[in-house]
Amino acid sequence: MIKLKSVPNDIAIIQAYMPITQANDGEVEEIYEKIEELISLTNSKENLIIMGDWNAIVGENIDGREVGKYGLGTRNERGDRLVEFCRQHDLIITNTLFMNHKRRRYTFKMPGADIDSDHNLVMIKSLLKFKKLERPKNKGHDWNLCQLKQPEIRKLFEKKMQRKT
Repeated sequence: MIKLKSVPNDIAIIQAYMPITQANDGEVEEIYEKIEELISLTNSKENLIIMGDWNAIVGENIDGREVGKYGLGTRNERGDRLVEFCRQHDLIITNTLFMNHKRRRYTFKMPGADIDSDHNLVMIKSLLKFKKLERPKNKGHDWNLCQLKQPEIRKLFEKKMQRKT
């Protein structure tokens, strides 16, 4: 995990690599526990990004807020676990939100590549845009406090205030 100072909120990035598909469930759960420990070191104001190789398939169907409609394949058990994890921590599997061609929805490639890896390099260019927080409005009241200097308006105001108390 790294934390980056940023305005208006800091960013926490966790890079995770899940065990291979043949690994037992205990190994997978151990990694999830370590990620949860790292999440506990962040605060709610930080933007949290968790990325990496989850060795999971979440499928092509929308599922709540967590999974968009541009996934790939049929969800497997690891995909179920990933979606459950995302629900617990209010996270979104963002690569399922973008309409890429199916061959661009995965990084795994078949053996025979001329590099010492069975995955494609993935890069991200990100621009975080924060929503503008609106201040509460005065609910349609136009307050003109200068009018309170006029005796008749001041008396009306005082009567209304006495009724409310």
